[in-house]
Amino acid sequence: MKKMFAFMTAIMLMAVPTVTTFAINATPTASIILVDGTEVKVTTYNIDGYNYFKLRDIAYMLNGTEKQFDVTYNGALDSIVLTSRQSYTPVGGEMTAVGSDMKETSATSSKIIKDGVEIEMAAYNIDGNNYFKLRELGEKFDFGVDYDEATQSVRLSTNDTDENISIKRVEEGDDLFGIAVPSAPIPGPTVY
Repeated sequence: MKKMFAFMTAIMLMAVPTVTTFAINATPTASIILVDGTEVKVTTYNIDGYNYFKLRDIAYMLNGTEKQFDVTYNGALDSIVLTSRQSYTPVGGEMTAVGSDMKETSATSSKIIKDGVEIEMAAYNIDGNNYFKLRELGEKFDFGVDYDEATQSVRLSTNDTDENISIKRVEEGDDLFGIAVPSAPIPGPTVY
């Protein structure tokens, strides 16, 4: 009887599924942002050592600049849709304080579509809002992001000035103006 009880208990324990989920903590932090020199205060979340910014706050701050973009949500496709060079349409809740309580978050499950193409970006959903790394957004929408240690502020640059131009090393196979970079130098005239 004892063997039968032990056997049935073991069978029941194996039948119960176990799900392990790891909560990711998001800690609110106040950040000073300078958008083309104009100070804007916004609340961000620190997640695993990185500051994440609410996507709609960034779109709101860049609205009216050369780097503006719109944000919509396509529920049928569970997709965040980003459209470059389109004015942002506020939905309410932009630039609002988030409080001082730590939140539990998880990675955003929605697809991210930029100008009709699905892209990969690290994003977290907190209280129904999506938060992204600012530098990743800067890379995707071609605006400058710089940190000023002296003032502990973040500078966003939306105009194409010399200070916003980033230099990238061109590697073999990179696409340069629609032409693949060759593996060997292209022979040219000899200069003496």
